[in-house]
Amino acid sequence: MDTGRGVFAALGGTGVLTGTASLLVVTFRLTESNATLQTRATLAAVLAGALSTESAYTNYARIPVTTGVAVSIASHVTKLTMPNQSWANAGGAVNEAITSLMICYKPSSGATDSQIIPYATYDFVITTDGSNLTATVDPVNGLITAA
Repeated sequence: MDTGRGVFAALGGTGVLTGTASLLVVTFRLTESNATLQTRATLAAVLAGALSTESAYTNYARIPVTTGVAVSIASHVTKLTMPNQSWANAGGAVNEAITSLMICYKPSSGATDSQIIPYATYDFVITTDGSNLTATVDPVNGLITAA
């Protein structure tokens, strides 16, 4: 996400989550190509895309992450990481084939989709079946880096 990478890099590892800001984890059952997603400046723009459909499986909810988020700077590279995130009993009554997961920056708890900035999207291919679903974050490389 071009805008998200710029915003993340500009934060420079200081004050990433001040006040009621959070990282927001969103899953999709269908998304546009990465080349197209990278041009979307807000979550609202992603959702307005002709091919982007947010998940709606049983027990799905966007996850705001406010604790355990870490930003580190080493060798002039800023790295963002967070704890693994889980959806309990994902699916069951309504199952879906999930295709991707998006990490966004939500500047405040009351921010609307037009104020939420996508940072990165990842392939997250799984079909829900009522069991717990966990997105595992790489503990070494984190979510994103900016140099």
